[in-house]
Amino acid sequence: MSKRRVHVREASHATRNVLIAIFLIVLSAVGVAATGALNGFLNPQPASFPVIIHAYDAALASSPEVVTSPDQLVADATISMANATVLAGPPLSFTQTTPSGVLAPSSPIAVGTYHVGAAKDGYAPTEFLYVVGPNCDRKDSVGNCHIWIAMNKTPSP
Repeated sequence: MSKRRVHVREASHATRNVLIAIFLIVLSAVGVAATGALNGFLNPQPASFPVIIHAYDAALASSPEVVTSPDQLVADATISMANATVLAGPPLSFTQTTPSGVLAPSSPIAVGTYHVGAAKDGYAPTEFLYVVGPNCDRKDSVGNCHIWIAMNKTPSP
């Protein structure tokens, strides 16, 4: 007489493995989200930034890109546009004349998009949008946002 062999079926672990994989993916996603939230909480971005406005004669500077640092406009009086009237629009609103071509508001400016411009006799008025924030255009190493306003002479009649 032969012995009966009992065949034990091995359980498939596929379902268990899929559930473990889903759990690990969800856990990773929660970890990444928590890290991002903590980073914003632990390293908050400032709500305002110091802004320095430079009005300059575009004919005297080949382009703002050639000027490698904002300090060059301050130092080069032949480029800076003295006595230009600088305007900044909503949400901030001020009009001020720049005695040296460089204007620094007394307090930092809140993050946002501003209409800025300049006007001076003999020059075409200039106006454009400027975004003040952590990634503002021409931000220097100490965190100041520099607005460069190129002024062009109006043709003589």
